[in-house]
Amino acid sequence: MLFGPPTRDNLLDLIDAVDPRDAEGRMFYMHPLILNLIRRAKNLQDAYLLELPAAGVPFQPGKITTRLWGHQVVTVNDMTAASASGAGVKLIAFGDPQNVVVGTRQEIEVASSPHVLFTTDQTAVRATACIGVALPRPGAFSVLKTAAW
Repeated sequence: MLFGPPTRDNLLDLIDAVDPRDAEGRMFYMHPLILNLIRRAKNLQDAYLLELPAAGVPFQPGKITTRLWGHQVVTVNDMTAASASGAGVKLIAFGDPQNVVVGTRQEIEVASSPHVLFTTDQTAVRATACIGVALPRPGAFSVLKTAAW
């Protein structure tokens, strides 16, 4: 659980919490604002914890540009930002994406109606699908959450 900005120990705990059988391909997933907090963190020798990207490589959300203790860091804009409050808010995930199973319960259905937006000469379109996401093995991922104040 986290009371303030993520610390070195918080991140190492995430790595330790994942099943050792899943060592290859593990990555950190976090919002870009959380990554910016971590970028400011330094070790006892005043060196930054993150390995900087190669010269001339711009920071791009969703792109792997940084490593943390040898593990890739992927920024995800849909994850919780640093400004989120409350207990149990998930801030950082760590694991191998190949351990995630995605199943389709219902294929995509597309419906359209030329009548709904008739006055503006438009056709309304709706697409729906039903999918499920699961982690088949406990310990394949670890998550850093905020703590209660």
